[in-house]
Amino acid sequence: MAVITRHTITPEKLTFKQLAKVILLFKGISPEYKEECCPSFKIRETAIQQLIGQSLSLENRADLVREFNLLGGEVAINPEYWLVFTVPNVHNWHEVGQWLPYSVTENFQRGIAPCSRDLCQKLGISVNEVAKFYGYSEEKIRDELVCEAYDCADEETQEEFDETGDESLFDIEEGTQLPIDTFSYWQYLDFYLATKGLNRKAPLF
Repeated sequence: MAVITRHTITPEKLTFKQLAKVILLFKGISPEYKEECCPSFKIRETAIQQLIGQSLSLENRADLVREFNLLGGEVAINPEYWLVFTVPNVHNWHEVGQWLPYSVTENFQRGIAPCSRDLCQKLGISVNEVAKFYGYSEEKIRDELVCEAYDCADEETQEEFDETGDESLFDIEEGTQLPIDTFSYWQYLDFYLATKGLNRKAPLF
């Protein structure tokens, strides 16, 4: 009697190269698919996790991004989706990082935020403008300026103000700016990114 040997095939885990190709397959067979010159699509990370049966580690994400890159795709990951797209003329993109100010990079390497004053001067940012961005009213700005002037005034002027409440004692001119240290470097940076459309979800607190 012949002996029949059954071979059990052990399912293999998808490699990240295979996973990238399967995701592209889903793109191709989706009802909304159209052959595009510059195709782009999004996929939730939970859908990717279902394909491999586990959550993605940082290393897993890097591996999958690398495979998409090798297949000609670019990847961006946000809290909701993986965004996969192609770029026809990547060499025409503006490249940042070719010139980095030494003083700034040195501070970052030492864990120190660069000088707020330097940033404001370079970008033409006024402190009062930033204050309004963060919800300060004209009245609140005025009150802050009065408090600052009071702290810098001599004792006699302080006593007279305490008695009269006369703000003219401090000669605060129209357009006087709040002190530069009213806000942190990062708050000034958030203001700049938001006003230039570089931070779509600003302000960040």
